[in-house]
Amino acid sequence: MTPVTNQFELLDGERVVLVGDRFMEQELEWGYLETRLTLQYPDRNVRFRNLGWIRVPGFSDPSTHRNLAGPEWDRLLAQVAAFKPTVAVVAYGTEAADCAPSHLDTFLANYTRLLDALTAAGATNATRWLLLGPARLEQSSAVTNSAPGHSAGIALWNAALQDLASQRQARFVSLSSLLAELPRYGITNRLSDERGDLTRYGFRLLVDLLTTRLGWEANIWRVGITRDGQFRQGGYGITTADLLKTTNRIRFTGRLEQLPSPPVLESNRPLPGLRPPGMVQFVDLSTEPWMLHIDGQRVKGLLGPLWSRGVPIDSGPDSDQAEQLRQTIVQKNRLVRTQLERPGAKQSGGSDERIVSLEKAIARLRVPVTRTYELVPVPAVEVLTNLPPSK
Repeated sequence: MTPVTNQFELLDGERVVLVGDRFMEQELEWGYLETRLTLQYPDRNVRFRNLGWIRVPGFSDPSTHRNLAGPEWDRLLAQVAAFKPTVAVVAYGTEAADCAPSHLDTFLANYTRLLDALTAAGATNATRWLLLGPARLEQSSAVTNSAPGHSAGIALWNAALQDLASQRQARFVSLSSLLAELPRYGITNRLSDERGDLTRYGFRLLVDLLTTRLGWEANIWRVGITRDGQFRQGGYGITTADLLKTTNRIRFTGRLEQLPSPPVLESNRPLPGLRPPGMVQFVDLSTEPWMLHIDGQRVKGLLGPLWSRGVPIDSGPDSDQAEQLRQTIVQKNRLVRTQLERPGAKQSGGSDERIVSLEKAIARLRVPVTRTYELVPVPAVEVLTNLPPSK
C-alpha cells in the first residue's frame, strides 16, 4: 500500500471516484472540487466519477440503518467496480454526525466496509484514499433529537475518522477545521445558509483550503515590469515573453502555469478568494488612468501610481476559461448521472458520445494558453465609472 506522503499527487492516467453525502451532492451541483483537482495537473489525463448522487442510508443515518444492504449500496458497488478507481475521495459524515455518539460505531463499521469494497473494486488492491471529515462548523451541527447527549459533536466524528484513516494509511482532512480557519482570512459571512449547508461561496473557499492540506501550492501568479522595460525578478506562476514598453503602451505575452480557480460572482463581480489569483505591477507610469487588457478584454483600469504598488487581477480570459471548464465538468457529471440512472444502463457509463466529447473539452480547457497583456492610457471616465470587466 502506498505510504502517506506530504503531497497528495494525482498521476497521469489515474481514475478518481468521489463518494459521500451532502458535501459530494453539492460538488455534483457546483464542480469546484473536481475543477481544482483538474487544474492542478494540466498536462495529465485524470478521469473523475462523482457518485455522490447515490444515497446509501447506512451512511446518512446509521441510527435507523445499521447495515449497508439495499439497492443503493449494490448500485454504488457496481458503479465503483465498473470505473475501477485508483484514487477514492470519501466524504461521509456531514449528515451522520447529527446522530448520537452511540451510533458512531455503526457508522465506522459501515465506513470500513466501504473502504474494503473500494479496494476490492479498484484497478489494483492499492487504491489510495482521501478521507474528508464532516463539512460543518461544530456549532452549526443540527440536532435531530432533543434527548440529552444526542449530538455527538463534529469533533468526535472527526477524531474517529482520523483514527480510521491512520489505520488504513489514508490521507485525512478535517473540513470543519478548515471552515474554522476562514475568519483568519477576514471571511466570516456568506459561508452557510440557514440550514447549515455550505453556500456556493463557502464551498469554493473550502475547496481552496482543502488543496493546501494536500500539499499543493496555490495556483496564483505574479509579474512586474520595471521602469526600464524589463521583467522584474521574483515573478512566478507565469511564463512571459515579447515585452515592449513605450511612453504610451506596455505589452507582453504570458502563459499561466495553471489556470486560476473559477470565481464565485455576485452582481457580476468576483467575490474575494483567500488571495488574489494574479498580481501585476507596472513601475513608473504617468499619473493618468491606464487600462489593462488581456487578449483584448478590458480587465482593470487605475491611475498610474496605483499600478506601481501591484494590482490584484481576479478576472479576465483565464478566469473565464476556468469557469467554462467548471461548467463543462458539471455538465459531464449530470449527463453521466442521467445515463447511469436509466433502466438497463450499462454500469460503466462514460461511453456515450456526448460524455466522450465533454471529456475531450475538459482536456482542452484545463490547459492554459498564451495571452497578450497590454496596458494603455484611457480617458478618466473609463476608470471613474468603475464598470465591471467587459468582453
